Amino acid sequence: MHLAQADNVTPVWRCERVAQRAPSGLTKVLSYPDAHHGFDADELPARLAYGLGTVGYHPVAAAAAWEETQRFLTASP
Repeated sequence: MHLAQADNVTPVWRCERVAQRAPSGLTKVLSYPDAHHGFDADELPARLAYGLGTVGYHPVAAAAAWEETQRFLTASP
């Protein structure tokens, strides 16, 4: 799970609670400080408040998440 620490649309604690219920070792949780909901959507501005919360592109978090995803997808079982 790639979680944005500044996410006020889907709060981190809710996602962490879901991950804690998964069998041990099944879920890996990574969180990115100062990142908002949609942090990997490069078409978004850095911060955009709207009715449900705040979204925003965070290039450092997006790059880290992509790198981790590539590592996961190319890992040998």
